[in-house]
Amino acid sequence: MKKYFYVLLFVAGGICMASCNKDDDNPSPKSDAKQILSFVFKEEDNTALNEDVTAAINQEDKTITATVPFGTELTSLLPLIEVSEKAAVSLTGAQDFSSEVDYVVTAENGTKATYKVSVKKADPGTGKQILSFVFKATDNEVLSKDMPAEIDQDSHTIIAGIPASIDVTTLTPSIEASEGAVVLSSGPQECSNEVIYTVTAQDATQATYTFTFKFTATTQKEVLMAIYKSNPCNYLSWDLDNGDIGTWTGVYVDDEGNITELSLGEGEKNSSLSNVPESDRGTSLKTISLNKEGGYGLTNIPAAIGQLTSLVSLSLGNNQLASLPAEIGQLTNLKFLYLYENQLTSIPAEIGQLASLEELYLYENQLTSIPAEIGQLINLTYLDIRNNPLTSIPSEVCNLENNGTNIIKDDGVTCETAADD
Repeated sequence: MKKYFYVLLFVAGGICMASCNKDDDNPSPKSDAKQILSFVFKEEDNTALNEDVTAAINQEDKTITATVPFGTELTSLLPLIEVSEKAAVSLTGAQDFSSEVDYVVTAENGTKATYKVSVKKADPGTGKQILSFVFKATDNEVLSKDMPAEIDQDSHTIIAGIPASIDVTTLTPSIEASEGAVVLSSGPQECSNEVIYTVTAQDATQATYTFTFKFTATTQKEVLMAIYKSNPCNYLSWDLDNGDIGTWTGVYVDDEGNITELSLGEGEKNSSLSNVPESDRGTSLKTISLNKEGGYGLTNIPAAIGQLTSLVSLSLGNNQLASLPAEIGQLTNLKFLYLYENQLTSIPAEIGQLASLEELYLYENQLTSIPAEIGQLINLTYLDIRNNPLTSIPSEVCNLENNGTNIIKDDGVTCETAADD
């Protein structure tokens, strides 16, 4: 019985060996797959890049093309390559892509395919805008919150509202510009808070932006600090660290510490004030005098002047004002308005709303006409319009003389005929 068992075992073993030998004679065919499936320049692998760049692969032509940002150095770029399963690629590591590079892919079965890789730089960008301008609290310890600036792309101006109590010389902005553009600053300019920012596009064209601070005030003292800081060459003798503003030259306060008079012509002969910041924190002011021999050089009056409704006297003579805000008509308690020796070319019609006005000085300006609404000022006792290029004045104004108004004008200036005459 054992004899037959061994015979069967021997036969079975022989059959198995024969079968195995037959399998060895017919192995599985090897893969002929030899494609480059993806070709990517990863930012993390290339210091010359600030973003991933994925190449386009044309499997029919066996070409690969990639466009990297303008200015990228091509001499040492490292691609991440994915090929067919069991295939191998000829080149590894960083390559010089200044010219076309051939990558040979070898399939498992030994067949080959050659891919031609071309890398070019993008055309230089033309963008040269400042897109955002922010003083971030994380970058500036003196700030409790981010302070974004307003950007006017038409006028290329940037204005940041900042509390007057903050030392702006320590502030650092965070600036976002057009892709690939470079931003450089110069300034501040002499006797100005202006800083010029030059934006250079990739194609070397440039644009300039003018940045200024707009100082805001929430206290009486900050109002004065805003005036001081808005005029870097003011030569005012104010000590901004002195909390008693009543001791500041030209500043007068009442018993409650409210500013009632601001007379900056006193003892400040060398002062130069070209800007008055916008603020509504001077509602107790009764007198403002910003005129002196030689002039301050004031070029504008903010619309917020209309909120100083307690004003009785406003003296802005001997400056460089070319216009007045319409809001000046809101000063219904104003009795004395001095605008002589400026560059005014017009007077807003709203001046006729100054019902309490008694004296109006407009001499030595560039006025070619004055509004008929001045004729509504029934309390006006004195009007001086000498040394203006006037040839006539409205009949409504002339009629004030019938009420006792003393009108001082040049010889030859006539009264217009009333419309109903």
